Amino acid sequence: MITSKNKYIKQIDGLRGISIISVVLYHFFPEIFIGGFIGVDIFFVISGFVISKILIEEFYLNKTISIKNFYVKRIKRIFPAFFLVIFASTIFSYFILLPSYLVDFSKSSLASVFFSSNFYFFFTNQSYAAISSNFKPLLHLWSLSVEEQFYVFFPAFILIFLKFFRDNYFLTIIISLTILLYVISHILENLYYGSSFYLLPTRAVQFLIGCLIAYLYLKKDENFIFQRYISLLFYLYLIKITFFIFFITNENLYPSYYSLLIIFGSAVLIYSTKFKILENSFLSSYLLVWFGKISYSLYLWHYPIFVYANYLDLLNSKLNQILFLILSVILAYISYNFYEKKFRYIYTFSKTLLISGLFCFFIFLYSFLSLNSNGFEKRVPEILSKNYDSIIYDLRDEDGQACYDRRKSYCHINKDQSDVKIAVVGDSHTALITTKLNQISDYEIISMNNTGCYYLPNFSLLN
Repeated sequence: MITSKNKYIKQIDGLRGISIISVVLYHFFPEIFIGGFIGVDIFFVISGFVISKILIEEFYLNKTISIKNFYVKRIKRIFPAFFLVIFASTIFSYFILLPSYLVDFSKSSLASVFFSSNFYFFFTNQSYAAISSNFKPLLHLWSLSVEEQFYVFFPAFILIFLKFFRDNYFLTIIISLTILLYVISHILENLYYGSSFYLLPTRAVQFLIGCLIAYLYLKKDENFIFQRYISLLFYLYLIKITFFIFFITNENLYPSYYSLLIIFGSAVLIYSTKFKILENSFLSSYLLVWFGKISYSLYLWHYPIFVYANYLDLLNSKLNQILFLILSVILAYISYNFYEKKFRYIYTFSKTLLISGLFCFFIFLYSFLSLNSNGFEKRVPEILSKNYDSIIYDLRDEDGQACYDRRKSYCHINKDQSDVKIAVVGDSHTALITTKLNQISDYEIISMNNTGCYYLPNFSLLN
């Protein structure tokens, strides 16, 4: 039933190229590529496909899956560049970030080392679309945390399922689990805003769709309904994804009908590589494949470069934006060819752990010293060592939920305890006023503070 096709698929790297280009352009030119963040969704579907294809092929070849070998390969692929980027970002943080930002950076770096930064950014109410996110060098590592969390249980899941269940249950189980997790993500989002963006249940849907496509890709029987219309579907979803990159925003995108279109579109483009169709020459074009090969390095390096340049106000012209974008690409190319490939193909697993361990030791030590010295506050004049940012997150309602950055069920403080009611409407600056007002009065306060005032009805934000 399953045919072994364990070979390099050039078009997958081409699709990776589309993904990384859209993400990088979104960060450097958000006013043009306003939906470029969907590249991360495409990455998740690709990861689900590639990993599932490897595991399924291994099982049908050897009647088992070596989970140990799986993790060894993943570690050699992910760890070297991952910890190098955190290490490099840590060094620059000392010379660039003010104390309050450095404290947040140290906490996020510790969370990233344990592949749990998605939880850190979620529980600290840090919106990916907020202006303040442009000053968090490691924010992008939330996606690597989600991916590694998925890898913790997925190989064992595939092994157990293929070993003890028949083939014809595979599609049923994967589809059922995907639907269940999609429903759960809706429930979680209604209870905890931002959970569907940062947490695994929503993102697991994308990995599982990739897994589903991997299974269909490896089936000998190619009389699948998509085969007849694959060229039409290819163009249809390629156009939709391109449209989303330029026109869709992430307001209420996760989970939604639009996010499903992105997931299914990615799945169709991946599945199309099974057939010899002219359209695949686009995905296998040299430039897209080249970017696909350095996509992991580029994803890791471009965001700290973007953040630090933005923090220093160096992205104040289109020319500077282009120059720092080119710098990111060059650094990613060097990192991939002269550093990462050595760990993947030359260096031993022990050496990989040793180098990664040394980076981790420095990161731990630096973070410990940073947190115990309030971000090395002695580096700067006293007036710059004060923390004015975190106070906007301090105000909470009677249920302990943060008042800031809500889009519904607005926060009431001292509800029905005063004849004076004050509604404070605005962005993070007015959130600061709200918190201070609560500290000096007993008035009933209705907090309607949100990043950039996006929630205001019938208003459009102009930058």
